[in-house]
Amino acid sequence: MGIFLLNLLIFILVLGIIILLHELGHFFVAKKIGVLCHEYSIGMGPAIYKYKKGETTYSLRAIPIGGFVSLAGEDNNFAMISEGDTIGLRLEEGRVQGIVLAQELEYEVIGKVKSYELFDRDKYLNDETVVDSKKGLFIELELENGEINVYEVLDNAMYYYGVKKEQQIAPKERSLNSKPKWQRFLVMFAGPLMNFVLAILLFIVAYAIAGKPVSEARVAKVDPNGPLAAVTEKNFIVEAVNGEDVNTWDEFIVEVQNHPGEAVTIKIQDRAEIETINTRVDLNILGISNLGVETEQLIVGRVYGIGAKSGMVEGDQILSFNGVSVATWKELVAEVNKLEPTDRDIKITYLNKDGVGKEAEYKIMPAKTLIGQGVPTVQVLVGVERATKFNFGYALEMGFVGFGNNAVKIFRVLGGLFTPRTSGIAVTDLAGPIGIFNLIGQVRQGGFVAILMFMGFLSVNIGLVNLLPIPALDGGRILFLGIEAVTKKPINPKVETWVNNIAFGLLMILFVVVMVFDIIRIF
Repeated sequence: MGIFLLNLLIFILVLGIIILLHELGHFFVAKKIGVLCHEYSIGMGPAIYKYKKGETTYSLRAIPIGGFVSLAGEDNNFAMISEGDTIGLRLEEGRVQGIVLAQELEYEVIGKVKSYELFDRDKYLNDETVVDSKKGLFIELELENGEINVYEVLDNAMYYYGVKKEQQIAPKERSLNSKPKWQRFLVMFAGPLMNFVLAILLFIVAYAIAGKPVSEARVAKVDPNGPLAAVTEKNFIVEAVNGEDVNTWDEFIVEVQNHPGEAVTIKIQDRAEIETINTRVDLNILGISNLGVETEQLIVGRVYGIGAKSGMVEGDQILSFNGVSVATWKELVAEVNKLEPTDRDIKITYLNKDGVGKEAEYKIMPAKTLIGQGVPTVQVLVGVERATKFNFGYALEMGFVGFGNNAVKIFRVLGGLFTPRTSGIAVTDLAGPIGIFNLIGQVRQGGFVAILMFMGFLSVNIGLVNLLPIPALDGGRILFLGIEAVTKKPINPKVETWVNNIAFGLLMILFVVVMVFDIIRIF
């Protein structure tokens, strides 16, 4: 339970920071150009905390996925009243300070709306046929006694539509849709831009902490629970593996990767003794490892992640994988590497600690999905960390390289969705919030730097997906702006709202489908 709560906390913090900064981009630019921001929210669903400062309500909502900034005019609805409605008014020196839409609330006058203008204060400015009382923001009300009065509306007037439910009226100059197209573009683009900036900064920090790897096979740190735990030297150089000279770290790693779960000999510079160890194998795609096992036999040392639903426990001995007999970890790794990128169903036969034969049939996260989330399917390790040195220039460069590499990876996945026959990628291979949460536990084992890298990947992902030209996303709104720029006339507000609502519904269906397959893969 403790590990679950720790993973949940990291999950909420990672997604929360990404969403907070995405919405902050929209919010900051909108405020700078004078748009009225009704609410800045982190999370979705019912509000668990609200705080109002100035004209904006800041809220934290129950579901830690998503967020929004409610901007005046973005939904094309400028008034919450219509002619013929019965409303109450709260007055301040004879002018409207509040429009009351719930009769149980307090008001000073009540009547039926005859006419009104709450958006464009200059609409009748030069019309000499219109009385002066209707030049500006106004409400014409027929009172209960039959008298008709015209009330001027204050710039900061409010709608009151329930207990503790209120919203400021937005005149034209405070509405997003009244702003020039280039300013509206900046508001829409600012959210994804903040994600890109965050990702680059995260990669820079991660590479600054990790340092620039040295080219030689120099070990900086040894895992105290790993195969080389007995080595007490610090910052040592590996000279040979299994009698083969290694001059670089890459050569060292290649030799290790060629012997998953097997005994290897490690020759350390200036040390007479030769260490003989068994390499550690983490099969992330299956959720099992030989951690703590001293033999080459297929004895499970640890079960984690997706492996939790296999039924296997520490000490079980694997006999076959997908119908193929396997006796060593090297043979199992070879069979796992034969899996198709989209394979989900696997079958393992094994003996439990009492010698009873068992079968484990469960669904795994496809290799393409796992790799797409930055998690290797198979790792062969000897419990050492590569020596590095701090180099800010390297960290700065790798911040942008990391951003570019992750962006390319995401574009390939998105492109593959439109060519499933050749790419082997389908919508069901995508990972949603539940899939991301399931990966957090594996990423967390890599330490703080691994979490920063994963967070950077997610930030790039969210930024690029939001820029897709799909209605209801930032990219869809930018697309509408482009159409407006080409046609020289705004899109019909009703059509835009209708298209956005349909697209939002389809996105919610996609969201549910992805979540269902996340659950299937895990349980």
